[in-house]
Amino acid sequence: MDTEKRLRAWLPLLLALGVALGIFIGNTYSVFNFGTEKTRSNKFNSVIQYINESYVDTIDMSTFLEDAIPSVVEGLDPHSRYFTS
Repeated sequence: MDTEKRLRAWLPLLLALGVALGIFIGNTYSVFNFGTEKTRSNKFNSVIQYINESYVDTIDMSTFLEDAIPSVVEGLDPHSRYFTS
């Protein structure tokens, strides 16, 4: 009877631990591409970071981005414009 009481006490904790472990393993080894928007923004951020860290000359990153944004917006359609404040 004492073993059964111990099992009842530990069972919810063990189940919660199993669910948490399953979620962690599922997210780590997922073959589906959930969160593609995050991946795409990470790609853009990685390129900006690479330019900032590895480009031969030093550049003013805020000026670089302000010059790059209009080209990105104009690529959407012929009517889109980016106005600075």
